[in-house]
Amino acid sequence: EEEIAEPPRDAAEARLRAALARFYQRRGIGEKLGNVERIARRYAGDGVVELWAALGSKYSLPAPAAVAWLAGTLDPRTAVQWPKRHVPAGAQRALDGVVSSATEEGSSGAIDALCGYQVEACLAELRAALEAGDMEAAGAVAFRHGCPEASLRPRLWHMLLSGEGGLESTGEGAEHRGHRRSAYRELKARMQADSSNAAPGAASSEGSGGKSPEALRAEVEADARAAWRGEPFLVRPNVMDAVISVALTHAWRSSQFVRGSCEMAALLVFVMASDASVDMADAEADAYWYLSQLMAEVQDSITEDSVLSQHAHRQHELLRAYDPPLADLLAEHGLSALPTMRLGIALFTRAGFTLEDSARIWDMLLADPRRFETCDYIMVALLLHTRGDLMQHQNLGSLAETMLAAPRNINVGKLLRTACAVCAFERRCVEGSDKPFPPRPVQSNAEVLEEAVAVAQNKLSSFWGAMSKVGAEAWEVGRTAAKEKMAVVAAEAPAWREAAKEKMAVVAAEAPGWSAQAREAMAGAVAATRASAAVAAETAASAATAASSALETAASNAAAAAATASATGVEKATAASAASSSAPGGEVARAGADAKSASLPATASAVSASAPPPSEGSAAAAAAKAASFTPPARPQQQQPSPSPSPSPSEAAPALVELAPSTAESPPQLVAADAAAASAGGGGPPALVAAPDPSTGGGGGPPQLVQLPS
Repeated sequence: EEEIAEPPRDAAEARLRAALARFYQRRGIGEKLGNVERIARRYAGDGVVELWAALGSKYSLPAPAAVAWLAGTLDPRTAVQWPKRHVPAGAQRALDGVVSSATEEGSSGAIDALCGYQVEACLAELRAALEAGDMEAAGAVAFRHGCPEASLRPRLWHMLLSGEGGLESTGEGAEHRGHRRSAYRELKARMQADSSNAAPGAASSEGSGGKSPEALRAEVEADARAAWRGEPFLVRPNVMDAVISVALTHAWRSSQFVRGSCEMAALLVFVMASDASVDMADAEADAYWYLSQLMAEVQDSITEDSVLSQHAHRQHELLRAYDPPLADLLAEHGLSALPTMRLGIALFTRAGFTLEDSARIWDMLLADPRRFETCDYIMVALLLHTRGDLMQHQNLGSLAETMLAAPRNINVGKLLRTACAVCAFERRCVEGSDKPFPPRPVQSNAEVLEEAVAVAQNKLSSFWGAMSKVGAEAWEVGRTAAKEKMAVVAAEAPAWREAAKEKMAVVAAEAPGWSAQAREAMAGAVAATRASAAVAAETAASAATAASSALETAASNAAAAAATASATGVEKATAASAASSSAPGGEVARAGADAKSASLPATASAVSASAPPPSEGSAAAAAAKAASFTPPARPQQQQPSPSPSPSPSEAAPALVELAPSTAESPPQLVAADAAAASAGGGGPPALVAAPDPSTGGGGGPPQLVQLPS
């Protein structure tokens, strides 16, 4: 009991005691509160990772909660980047020195891990590691605590990237640094000369991937000016020019411009210029060589779709292990790859962090003995920190917007402590360890097959890497042959161009002839149209003439018929007059016949007057047509048999006076055989002349009426 009541030995044990008490209270396990001090004494320090793994498995603790508990109680001396029994001695000594130095400064420094005392302890250990050229010790401090002083970061990154000692640790290192800077200036001058000598629009003679220098520079400048907007550092004099020169020289030298290289170049210039003893020209040169080295390691993860797909799949599977609901939500909306493709690209330089925060993240990335595997842990930590906001959205747009805004709204110190907790579980509590955590989701056969395919692809890539060395010479020979073929084609191209020009000249010469032919064809069509119109007009005139002739013929026939009728009427009237003149009352009958004969010529004259007078032309045409007219053959008809001449008894009866005339009325005439007709009932009816009733018995001509039979 007395041993358990002892005060905590250090700040890490004190934090663990407080965390365990809160954990048991929140879960309603009051009986465990008495064991908090003993458990904290046993697991404080290097054993805290196994403690939370055991508690998580025992109480079915969700992985995000276990990560949060571990991040808050992780001992600053624990080198989580290595498995428990594989921590290098120099790294552990450096981490132990951070805590022991802080404890010596005062108890307040030992309690609060974020106070200035521990920062001073980190700086002391980091300076010592850089001076000694101990990369493991410097990396251990940088991975867990970063680089508290910006002026030390250039030396730290040089050591982590090149594997050499500090730039100022030896004279040999300073000399090597000078040679590298001179080499960059020479390379930059060659790039500028190549750009100046190239013809407008033509590709440069070396590098640039076939793009013209103007196009390459425009692309790099646009990307560089769009990177890190709002950062005060980039508006300083010569800074933007330095960033563009670094990215442009690398793109020209490597024959490819990679999206994200401008962001990385700006971050490197920012770090290299943080040393006040280095001018901007030297910072630019150092940034170029570090960018070249980094791009050699990560370029495939930026440009190759297959590598990006593998990274996205790995990070999503890791998220499924730590937060299955969040992973399912992203998969349901098709956003599984968005964190990798948008936030993690180019080592988080395009995610939206500030330059200072990105430099702190790179401290951890570059210090990882497994290099950039820590990117997966940082990504999962970022999603776990924003899971509360993400799980509230069920809309695709709002979910993606919240995710992309996360880097601007998070404290980078808390983010990296959470990433250290994820790293600790991944490297110390994996399958096969004493306390594996978190439990991994069961994979389907399809997922197993997919992983097998991925392994096979990796092996095939390794095999191809070995074979590529053997076939390097053959590749060079093939490329040389291709260049020679291209030279031949380029030499023949002017002749092809001239032949094409000659052909175009021939076509241009023949074009006027084609135009004349087209005009002739058009004129022929117009003439044919006009001839057709003339024929149609002539046909219409002929039809009109024929119609006029027909009208004239009809008028002539009508006039002849009228004349014939008139003559016949006159003759009959004359005969009747002669007959009536010899009979009593003949004057009356003769007078009526004269009146009728007088009316017939008048009628004929009226018919002749109503017909239009024929013109001279139409009359001549009608005469010619009548002369040439051949009447159509008429079908033969059976001629009627001639009617027999009437017998004397059937001839028209003579008119005789029925009663003597008086002064008031004319005489009445009756047929001579009227009595016989009335008696015998044969012959035509008898007609008699009777006075006109309308005249009252006098003055008018007689009316012929039928006598009753």
